[in-house]
Amino acid sequence: LRGAALWLLSTALATAAPAQFTPVPATSADLGVLASAGVEWDGVAHPLAWTELIHVGDRPGGTGPRFGTLADHTGRVGASPMRPPYADLCNEADYNGVLVGPAGPQLITHFECPRGGLYRSSLVVEDRSIRVSQTRYDGPLEGIGGGYNPCAGQITPWGTMLSSEEYEPNARSWDATSGLIRSPDGQGGWTDDPHYSRLASAFPDLRDTWPYRYGWIPEVDDTGADGSLSGSRHYSMGRFSHEMAYVLPDRRTVYLSDDGWSSVGWAMFVADTAGDLSAGTLYVAQWTTTSETGGPVQWISLGHATDDELAPWVERKGAIAFSDLLVAATPDDDGRCPEGLERVRTAGRTECLAFAAATAAVPRPELLASRLETRRAAALKGASIEFVKGEGVAWDASRGRVLMALSSISQEMEAGETTGPDTVRLPSNPCGAVVAGDTAAGVVDTDGAPILSAHVATNLHIVLAGIPEQQGCSNAGITNPDNIVYDDTLDMLFVGEDTHKQPRPSLWGWRPGDPAPTRLLLAPPHAEVTGLHITQALGGHELRGEPGDRWLLVSVQHPWAERYPSSVPPFDVQLEGTAHGTRAKDQRSFVGALGPLPRPAPPAR
Repeated sequence: LRGAALWLLSTALATAAPAQFTPVPATSADLGVLASAGVEWDGVAHPLAWTELIHVGDRPGGTGPRFGTLADHTGRVGASPMRPPYADLCNEADYNGVLVGPAGPQLITHFECPRGGLYRSSLVVEDRSIRVSQTRYDGPLEGIGGGYNPCAGQITPWGTMLSSEEYEPNARSWDATSGLIRSPDGQGGWTDDPHYSRLASAFPDLRDTWPYRYGWIPEVDDTGADGSLSGSRHYSMGRFSHEMAYVLPDRRTVYLSDDGWSSVGWAMFVADTAGDLSAGTLYVAQWTTTSETGGPVQWISLGHATDDELAPWVERKGAIAFSDLLVAATPDDDGRCPEGLERVRTAGRTECLAFAAATAAVPRPELLASRLETRRAAALKGASIEFVKGEGVAWDASRGRVLMALSSISQEMEAGETTGPDTVRLPSNPCGAVVAGDTAAGVVDTDGAPILSAHVATNLHIVLAGIPEQQGCSNAGITNPDNIVYDDTLDMLFVGEDTHKQPRPSLWGWRPGDPAPTRLLLAPPHAEVTGLHITQALGGHELRGEPGDRWLLVSVQHPWAERYPSSVPPFDVQLEGTAHGTRAKDQRSFVGALGPLPRPAPPAR
């Protein structure tokens, strides 16, 4: 059935004329957003419009908090005990997802700050246009310490949203006395981790923090009649720097990217039951490159776990210590480790590690380490902890391929640049790439046990790459790709950029097999193009048989900010409702929509 469905979809795509977007130039005197004016698909021209939905600091409807206002650990908006250099506004609007529940379509926006948050904004769709009527802060995770640096996400096949928590705190360096993450500064002193310091500042007492609360995949639902959100974290899916988790159409197979700055991995989770991510088996990739584009992938099992069995260790502060999970030491000056410990490199740190021995208090340290210290456990198991900044994940249904963006091909991804197995040996490309993996059923893990999924990636190859130049990267191709989303209707991959290698970042569209992508949007200088999401059909008239419209949602983070503004956003929030490009160097993040996109033909009646 799966093969027949893929054949039918690929046949339909082959018979439709490929989508052709009107390209946008790489440079322009207009410093606002420039977006494609239209797309021709299957011989029909579809005009497109760019709509700015909401900016940080806006208060649509005149009530509630300003968009992006942060909260303390109890969820009190604007009443947080934030300390300098932090402020009560986050200028990092990231992922956008639309949930359609009892209150109608709700735009859920991640705010990617260490003490992050989710905003839900009511969408009004009429006359083939889209706007925000009201926005509200929502804290579905406040009962267990709130959210931490939420980044990318996905609307699941069953209509919930998978969130993410990026840059997990290093629990080995947590100081229980101060409540901060403290690491040696290399000069005989200590330095505080800035991300975790800002999280801690949201608590009345810094010692109320607990690093194992953060670094997970939360699942969020709009179950309330007013659109209010509920949520919980999935501990069975592991803890690391989650960029995003992407559920495939089987509702069981989930690919998870790790957006650590260097020496990170790639994971796959297979749930026990379709539509329920609370229990399953976690795998990590061993990627062996056999050419300059890639090679085969094998999967190492980290075992089976459930949220329920892990929750007592995660949610109660001090329930377990790093030393209960792993024995750790620092290599000597010659790079050697004490006997019984293995030298590994994860997230840019070189350590000597071994799994801790079982005790009466902690009888299964290896299982707990596989989830609470996933990247370190994976390294000890021989996984390829050689990826660099794994970003967005997408699914190309017609070709049966999973795709992932890598911000850069560098460091451990190059030959000889690792302390581990060194199975990834690619030519350097600081401009980054998108890789794709063919999937299959009947695959076994490295222990010979069957993987109970029909969507297991068996290889990984570069399919779209940036173009290095002597002075950086060519503006004729992608540069440092970030979020990606695949549209099966148009058979097109959309790619956002997070880069300082271009004067202005872009949004691209690329059809597999095409020699080059097409620029669809040019953002203001120093911004980041992220938060990509294609809405389902919205605003249709069912009684008249008219299908709804689809939009590509895009976040534009920190325009005009030469470095990421982690302190007070330098803008006047009284600019509420002011469009970008109408004020010089407007640094407010904002969410926009490009569309309506062409929609699939309605089913025959």
